[in-house]
Amino acid sequence: RRCHLVPGGKQFGFRLGEGDMGGESFGESTIEAHCVEQDLKFYSAWFCPFAQRAWIALEEKKLPYEYIECILYEKPADGRATKRALPLEEKRQRNQNGFIDCCPRGLVPGLNNGGDTVYESMVCLEYLDEAFPDSPQLLPKDPLSRAKVKIWTNFVQEKVISTYYRLLMSQSGEARDTAKTQILAALETVCLAMAPLSEGPFFMGSQFGLFEVAFLPWCQRFFSVLHEYRGFCLPDTPAMQRLEKWYEACCQRTSYAATVVDRERLIQNNSGYADNTATSTVAQNTRAGGGAVTAATVSKSNQAGQARDTVPVSFALSALVLGVAAGVLVTAATMIRRCR
Repeated sequence: RRCHLVPGGKQFGFRLGEGDMGGESFGESTIEAHCVEQDLKFYSAWFCPFAQRAWIALEEKKLPYEYIECILYEKPADGRATKRALPLEEKRQRNQNGFIDCCPRGLVPGLNNGGDTVYESMVCLEYLDEAFPDSPQLLPKDPLSRAKVKIWTNFVQEKVISTYYRLLMSQSGEARDTAKTQILAALETVCLAMAPLSEGPFFMGSQFGLFEVAFLPWCQRFFSVLHEYRGFCLPDTPAMQRLEKWYEACCQRTSYAATVVDRERLIQNNSGYADNTATSTVAQNTRAGGGAVTAATVSKSNQAGQARDTVPVSFALSALVLGVAAGVLVTAATMIRRCR
């Protein structure tokens, strides 16, 4: 079936500073477990952090869903790492599974809920909250708290995620130093906006929610992809210690553990960003001086006949397996200290 593209039984590790801690990854197993047909279909790509947002939400809500891996790129026949982003029409031809009908821009993620289709990662998150009100909610009920979550999620998108791609793609030392300074300053600002640790470890205190789901995929890549290619690690400051506590708590969520794919495959998949040969829309937008992809840039790209995917980018697992995964991730998160 569709999920054969993703093998299981791999190893991942957060190689931070002096440490290298390995353990079994569970994203591949989650994909295999969700190949069974369901009314709720999730169009994804295992390497995509935007799709991972929706994936974490589905796992957090414990909804029955069918995982459909989409073909978005073509690897060169000569084995080079850089992948060719497929034009929209070619994506349609290669994914005869309803993908383009659900996601007309040819980007993941997308959801088809019994014929009702939505796409774009943040839209998918809010849709899941509203379409499944009896599931754990990602947004707080209080209007002011909801507004705060949305404001800071948007800040992360504009100031952290965009700078992540600039740092990863920059080829000069000066440009990398500038991007690193900017991303650390943005992270410091985010940490200062978090609830006091005495109220709970998450952004709003005790509630794991939309902010965590939206930001976690890039935190995973900070400590794998960005560390591997740019030596990224966190300075030892009170604000970054708060971020560490936040990440440790997030790693205990089985919903996140279920979406973590093989570390080495993820690093290899992002090599095109590291050498600035990536062909995705977000790569093109970053080269043009922008940041993470927006609906407007995708629309313009499609009109020009150059549609690309967002990035070259994890309830059927047992509670025991997910518990082990969460424990592995917690231990991995503590390795951040070794960067200091």
